[in-house]
Amino acid sequence: MASSQMCGPCTRMDKSASAVKFCSDCEDSLCADCVKNHKAIKATAFHHLIDEVQTGKVFSIRRTCSDHPDMSLEFYCSNHESLCCRTCSVNTHRTCGKILPIDVAARGIKSSVMLNDVKADLNNLLKTTEQLVEDRAKTRKTSEKLKRLLYKQ
Repeated sequence: MASSQMCGPCTRMDKSASAVKFCSDCEDSLCADCVKNHKAIKATAFHHLIDEVQTGKVFSIRRTCSDHPDMSLEFYCSNHESLCCRTCSVNTHRTCGKILPIDVAARGIKSSVMLNDVKADLNNLLKTTEQLVEDRAKTRKTSEKLKRLLYKQ
């Protein structure tokens, strides 16, 4: 994957390497070597690595409960389609039919039809946006040429 995003750990060690993944737990971009090390170290072995490294974008995932800031989000309530902490799962969601640990609820999501549809829609939006930016630049150049021609006369 071509990326202009640099690897965070390598940058901090005065090395230069392009990032290929992003760790949402560490909130850090990683090169291929650091991905291997990340998976090998016990403390980071189960961190969530994301394939797409986006340049210039801030990627932030809320990990703590908004009602209980000291509690991490561990469960998914399918009735409310929301993440919840252990306390909320007992208090607020105790009557809900299906509360699952996040890792269980997310099984198979990467190969789901819905995710593929969302990716396709996002890619189409990105292409449309790029076309709009390109068209705007062309329009700006054309209007500048016309303005120069009109003011010369």
